[in-house]
Amino acid sequence: MKRRLLKLARDTKRAAVQFKPGARPPVAIFGIRRGGSTMLADMIAGEQGMWFIDEPFGAFAPAKEFYDVIRAQLPERPHNQFFDMNDEERQAVHRFMARMLSLDLRIGAVRRAGFPPTANRVALKILNTPLLVDELIEAFGLRSVLLTRHPAAQARSVLRLGWGFSAEAYFASDAFCAGHFSPEQTREGRAILAGEDDWSKAILNWVIESWVPLTESNPETPRVAYETIVTERESIVRGLFAYLELDEVERALESLGRPSNSSSMSTDSSKGAIASGDTQAIVGSWLDRVTTDERARGQAILDLFGVDLYRMDDPMPTRALFELKESV
Repeated sequence: MKRRLLKLARDTKRAAVQFKPGARPPVAIFGIRRGGSTMLADMIAGEQGMWFIDEPFGAFAPAKEFYDVIRAQLPERPHNQFFDMNDEERQAVHRFMARMLSLDLRIGAVRRAGFPPTANRVALKILNTPLLVDELIEAFGLRSVLLTRHPAAQARSVLRLGWGFSAEAYFASDAFCAGHFSPEQTREGRAILAGEDDWSKAILNWVIESWVPLTESNPETPRVAYETIVTERESIVRGLFAYLELDEVERALESLGRPSNSSSMSTDSSKGAIASGDTQAIVGSWLDRVTTDERARGQAILDLFGVDLYRMDDPMPTRALFELKESV
């Protein structure tokens, strides 16, 4: 009974919010599971009047409150990944996006609505659409950023939580493989997925979910690494907020010292590093937990797929990703 009453209260509050869109475009973070997107989303969702939608293409924890609604809107996809769609499926995805952005479909919430409760802008954290980044940005005028994280850190987290591998859906598609990978890469990727080495599967999964959109999406869409946000927070957050046309940068910077809404899935050591502000420990805590053999196997996969942004012996990216666009 108490749970039903709480849900009724949330639904009533959500329905009461008036949507009065302003001139600024909707914001979208395109990220990966356990890739730091919740940290960035928490900063953005804290803006006054921001209606925030958490993983609308997901079928797991963040979307569970709206699972039935989402499933009624979207086509069934292998591993809940949206690619290789026919016209009918693509139209369904576009209708879904349009309904969310107009708040006709209220599967989000506004954290700071004021009184009377009003939202003036929409932000989304989007996973499961690495091949739709450009299409969604162009079709809906999104102000967007691509967020990534070191493949070893992300892989360890995914494995610890027992999550599956979306790469299975992509490597099962001859059309996808032919359009993105060489015969050798396709052959080796399929062999990894057919084997029992979950570590290699998780690194391969990062290649699909992160490396493919990083290298194939419109270069005008800014890329940013989780590690850079953590270690260069002042300059990166100010640059991101300027690019995304967000106002409350000081509030966002303060939030970086607190665990994100997904911290319940983090290890105790990671939570401690966040609480203490030890940025090097935050980004590099995985180093002591990845064996020499795992590093070698992981590096072999990165080399096979031409990944030069990260190396398995260094927690930081090899180069800067985010740059302000002078045209904005």
